[in-house]
Amino acid sequence: TLSTYAINFFQVSKKNVNSKDLTDTQEQIIRGFTHDYFQIKDLLSSGQWNTLVAVSMENDLDQPFAQKIGRQYGLGNSNAVRKALDVLLDKQLIHLKYSTDGKRIYKPSNPFLTNWIRGFAGK
Repeated sequence: TLSTYAINFFQVSKKNVNSKDLTDTQEQIIRGFTHDYFQIKDLLSSGQWNTLVAVSMENDLDQPFAQKIGRQYGLGNSNAVRKALDVLLDKQLIHLKYSTDGKRIYKPSNPFLTNWIRGFAGK
């Protein structure tokens, strides 16, 4: 579990933790959860997965219905994207924030899953 990784990190950590220590720990966590991440991928429809990839790659997705985003990530029409976003919100894989001007911004909920997706989608 994540708490196990945190405990291990603090047990072996030095007096001064550097960015490499944090990166190594993050990579260890991602490797430890890879099986779970593949299960999430397999449980989502292709449209839901592509939408999750779009949100993860963009980090702050404020125009999920834009044609450019749709083409770049293989998203369907706006109705399909809306349904996929609703499912991802319901499953708490993404969350919704609002900008100061009231614009909806879709953000990934799990930074480790997000980094795994970025590595997975980049291959």
